[in-house]
Amino acid sequence: FGLIGALGYLFLGAMGILRKVLILGLIPVGAIGAWRLLAPTRSRRTRLVTLVVYVAVPVAYNAVALGRWSGLVLYAAAPWFLARLARASALAPFAPVEPVVVAAGEEPPVPTEGVPPRTRRQHVLALGVLLALVTCLAPLAVPVLWLMAIGLVLGGLLGGSLRGASRILSTTFVATIVAAVLQIPWALDFLPPRFQWSALGA
Repeated sequence: FGLIGALGYLFLGAMGILRKVLILGLIPVGAIGAWRLLAPTRSRRTRLVTLVVYVAVPVAYNAVALGRWSGLVLYAAAPWFLARLARASALAPFAPVEPVVVAAGEEPPVPTEGVPPRTRRQHVLALGVLLALVTCLAPLAVPVLWLMAIGLVLGGLLGGSLRGASRILSTTFVATIVAAVLQIPWALDFLPPRFQWSALGA
């Protein structure tokens, strides 16, 4: 409610317009995430196919028709979640680009794939803040993120490799804790009664 209220100030109290912007704006937000998802491949054709497939999925349009806000939010957040998990795995084509030492006067080679190097802490914080923001609008984002993480691990297992599985699961676990901390005191409602906010303040 605080987030919606803050956005309401930007729209000068026109909450009806804000509602339409949030509903219709989530579809292009998800499309941008789908376009950026496979950016490390450096293949415009691959990114275009990903975008077309994502936009063709009827989840968002059904959510709008049925008035399901959570479904629309999760649809928009899904490619961003998947991109963060893939980058945390550090597997090709999401492996960090190693710095190349070149001689004076020579131009560095253009990498064919990869992402800028990031630390584990940066991946955790980025995913945690994103998860906290999405759960403000759709609390089901937490199990959806975990389903994605487990799906990636199982996909690697079926492919005969578990490389990156520990990085994916550990990043998801710590990011969930970060999101829960950012959601306090609301997150305390999911704890047993004696640990909830009302009991702590008594």
